[in-house]
Amino acid sequence: MHPIHQLRSTLDRFRPGAPLILRVVIGGLFVWHGIDKFDFGISMVEGMFRSWGAPAAGLAAPLTAVVDIAAGPALVAGLMARAAAFTLGLVMGLFGSQRGVTVGSRCQLGFPA
Repeated sequence: MHPIHQLRSTLDRFRPGAPLILRVVIGGLFVWHGIDKFDFGISMVEGMFRSWGAPAAGLAAPLTAVVDIAAGPALVAGLMARAAAFTLGLVMGLFGSQRGVTVGSRCQLGFPA
């Protein structure tokens, strides 16, 4: 058997559990990061958003923390996982980057530079 085929057959055994592992790890990271925003202080997160030029930084800071804490467990549990992932991705796209997130060559999410 060719080594590539052997590797593929070995990895195929993990295919059923891969989405669960990814959901647990990524969802857990979002929950931890959301809690961390409250631990360090929402005012610190707000100041960071303001320094990036994010609109409505006072609203965005607690909103991102709450979305992280609420959507993270939904992702882990697989309850409305696609909606939770979409919401987390949208929040990251809007507020997770200094200059916004450029998708492809024509679409920019986030706030203008």
